[in-house]
Amino acid sequence: IEVTETPVEVTETPVEVTETPVEAPVEVTETPAETPIEVTETPVEAVETPVGVTETPAETPIEVTETPVEVTETPAETPIEVTDTPVEAPVAVTETPVESPVAVIETPVEAPVAVTETPVESPVAVIETPVEAPQARACTWTYDNLDWGSLDCDQTCDGSLQSPVSVMSYQAEEELTALKFVGYGATEAKLVEKDSTIVVEFEDYEASFLPGYELKELHIHIGSENNFFGYKRDQTLHLIHRSKSGGIAILAILYEINPPTSTHVPDLTILAPIVDNLNTINSSSSVSIQFPGFASLFNSLKASNTDGYVNFKGSLTTPPCTEGVDWFIMLQPQALSSTQYEIIKKRINNNVRPVKRTLKNVAAYVPPSIVTKSSTKQVNVVVVDKNYFVGFWIIFALFVVVLVTLILAAFLLKSPSDGYSQV
Repeated sequence: IEVTETPVEVTETPVEVTETPVEAPVEVTETPAETPIEVTETPVEAVETPVGVTETPAETPIEVTETPVEVTETPAETPIEVTDTPVEAPVAVTETPVESPVAVIETPVEAPVAVTETPVESPVAVIETPVEAPQARACTWTYDNLDWGSLDCDQTCDGSLQSPVSVMSYQAEEELTALKFVGYGATEAKLVEKDSTIVVEFEDYEASFLPGYELKELHIHIGSENNFFGYKRDQTLHLIHRSKSGGIAILAILYEINPPTSTHVPDLTILAPIVDNLNTINSSSSVSIQFPGFASLFNSLKASNTDGYVNFKGSLTTPPCTEGVDWFIMLQPQALSSTQYEIIKKRINNNVRPVKRTLKNVAAYVPPSIVTKSSTKQVNVVVVDKNYFVGFWIIFALFVVVLVTLILAAFLLKSPSDGYSQV
């Protein structure tokens, strides 16, 4: 209470100090010597006083606002009070920034971590996308426009190892042996229509003639794409085998409609489930079928010693025309039912790519019954297709008959003077 009254006197003192500045410093110098003693004793109360001071600032601003003039007139003493006050104020201010930078420093430390992690995942996604991108560029094509080399897709249809080919001659290679067919029994499969042909798709099917390869699908061509000596057959089956590493091996079986006098009996079982279900599929639907397999056919080829084949490198015969395909074309054409042929032809037609290459001296496996081994590794085989021999002898026989007929006619039409009567 006494301290509160003292400031009232101090407020009046400035007027005197201003008038007698010489003496004022003397009194001021003496007063602080005693004042610190009192101040030192009262800090204990001063600690409690701030509570009161904190409560009164709400009213104090109102008075300060009303008396700005007095504050202006007494700047000499105001700094003294202000000087005492900022001593504590800086402490608070100094402490605050110490914590503030810490918060600021911690925030950026976490921010880069988040930014750094994001790009690490982002490139992974970008790298995976291009791998799938080539597969997404599927080729849209038809047999009406065979300029497949200009297709805007991932394709090699203008490559140097394109198929189909025309085999003009082949050579028996001792390194090539008879194909060993494993599996190929009856199984469930899916019948679909796509890419201008009829396709039978297999899944987890035990069927292989090369180690590491499995039969994945077969499809039908009306006519023959690959051929021997330029002579085309009526129908071809392509058996597409694939390996886990991406390799492709195609076994081609040629079919021909037998003439009435042929002793070959068509095997109706292979194409039967296909023919019977053609009306139940279209380009957007499929049907499950029970496929009889090729075991009986391959066994008969082996038994009759007609399992010869030629082997060469080529390509797929439809876009993307992938090269590096191993082709195996059976030498012996199989008999084809004209009824089955006509049914399939009504559904698909004109699905044959023109010949892209002509090959000579193609490596072949020729059964021992057809070729007599010599001392050399290679034995030239001129023609092993017996149909060529049959055709030749038929033509030769007709020629002989016509010739004999002409000779007899000329002999019988001689004049009577030669001893014969004119007919």
